[in-house]
Amino acid sequence: MKALSHLWMGVSGIYLLALAALAVAALLAHRTEARGLFASALSILSFLALALLPVGLLLGQWRLALPLTLPIAVLALAYGPLLLPRGASTSAAPPFSVLTFNIETGEHQPDRLARVIRESNADIVAVQELGQTAADYFRDHLNDLYPYQSLYPQANPYAGQGLLSRYPIVDDEYWRNLDINDPYGHLRAELDVRGVSLTLFSTHPVPPISFEEGVKIQAHGSAIDRVLSRARAHSGPVILVGDFNMTDHFDEYQTITRQGYTDAFRAVGEVGFGFTFPTPTRLLLPPVIRLDYIFYNDQVRGITARVWPDSGESDHHPVYAELVLAPRRS
Repeated sequence: MKALSHLWMGVSGIYLLALAALAVAALLAHRTEARGLFASALSILSFLALALLPVGLLLGQWRLALPLTLPIAVLALAYGPLLLPRGASTSAAPPFSVLTFNIETGEHQPDRLARVIRESNADIVAVQELGQTAADYFRDHLNDLYPYQSLYPQANPYAGQGLLSRYPIVDDEYWRNLDINDPYGHLRAELDVRGVSLTLFSTHPVPPISFEEGVKIQAHGSAIDRVLSRARAHSGPVILVGDFNMTDHFDEYQTITRQGYTDAFRAVGEVGFGFTFPTPTRLLLPPVIRLDYIFYNDQVRGITARVWPDSGESDHHPVYAELVLAPRRS
């Protein structure tokens, strides 16, 4: 028992020092992307306190166990609301459903990805990381459900974007922000949803950090600012969906919500953390972070939201939401 106590004390001491270092790094970081990375790592690591604290109490290590209540308190503040029933909203207006899905290029077994999309039965499906193989398969095998398709597969599938819809796609635009070294793709589409013009942005900003040429912070925040700038040009209902390559601890998440967009999962989602990445089928790890989102402006209202349980062969779980249009009266 004494050896176990010493082991626990050593592990807990190192753990608390690591938390403190991450907290200081998050406070002192100049780049928003770096702050988000440190804050996200701090959040993930805080879960370990849930295992260390009860062991310390059983071993009678009350003095060292007490500081472990701090990361648990941080977790309660950050995630407590997600573990309480939010209650599905109700509306007399007919809802429509949206699925956002990073398919991890879809070059292998696109049939499994198509099965996920078909089983979701979403009215509008936004796809990130669309390669040619998956685009061809979706075009040939999902056209019965989705007669309107806007597919932009790329030679680098990580830059690909696509939209499958039961509603007419009136206009669309695909772009990349190469001037700020944001090589991933973004898509804007105008849809006619029961006579109302809905603008949907499917985004996949560059990851905030790259390890290809050493550790390098990338223009993640600038890429999101570009999407928000384009969205401001639209006065009607707007939805932002995609793999945002950020957790809700990033400054960029706060920027989105401060500009009037509601996080569907946080507002009306099922009880749970909402983690979407990674998936055990790909990385042998359970989901530990939330990277995929559905946001909507004040002319859209959320009814329900959930993380879709099946990811096919992707390393991301899709996010599904039922929404209703609530355009302002002129």
